[in-house]
Amino acid sequence: MEENDYISTTKFQIIKLSVMKKLILSISLLISSFFIFAGETVLTGQKAAEIIPEAYKLRFKDNFKIPNYIEFRKGAEIPFYKLKPYINQFF
Repeated sequence: MEENDYISTTKFQIIKLSVMKKLILSISLLISSFFIFAGETVLTGQKAAEIIPEAYKLRFKDNFKIPNYIEFRKGAEIPFYKLKPYINQFF
């Protein structure tokens, strides 16, 4: 085998390895995102406001009545020091 053939083969192997790493990473991210968002209910807009009037988006894990994420409408955010009394009011 000549030196040029060896260099070409090595470059091809490096490129092939790089593509495989990207493919494995992409598949891993896809699978992990499925598990992160599986078993979760998301309410937005009016549906969220029916539960918490100032809410734009609510996320609930299955079998829980208290949301694990609350996104407030613009201009309806709650200051941090009022958060605990606010939560106690609804839950």
